[in-house]
Amino acid sequence: MRQSGLRPYRLKSMGEWISNYVGSNIVEGYAKWYDVDLACALSELRLNGQEISEDYEGKIQKLITEKKATQALKKRYRAYKKEETEEHFSDDTFAFIAGYTSGGAAYGITHEEMDSLRYFEEE
Repeated sequence: MRQSGLRPYRLKSMGEWISNYVGSNIVEGYAKWYDVDLACALSELRLNGQEISEDYEGKIQKLITEKKATQALKKRYRAYKKEETEEHFSDDTFAFIAGYTSGGAAYGITHEEMDSLRYFEEE
């Protein structure tokens, strides 16, 4: 869980973390270790005086942009799948389709029955 209120503690322990870091991607390593996003890691490392090349920063910015695009795609896909699933469980007649008869007719709770159930729940 990301907590921006922990920044002072991260900044305090960062020097020791940097001196012990053996990886090749310090921004991603910092982000993973402290559970912050890449932009936060980049800015906090710079606050500590860590030199980060413009080329490396460009790669990180590109990674951030790609990650946002991927998250947006995943969100749209989940919404699509949810809508697709909901369509299978309801239609113009039924609020909830419980199943289908062997002849292919749907059965379940009609919209009118669902409205009456909601009425009783409210009282």
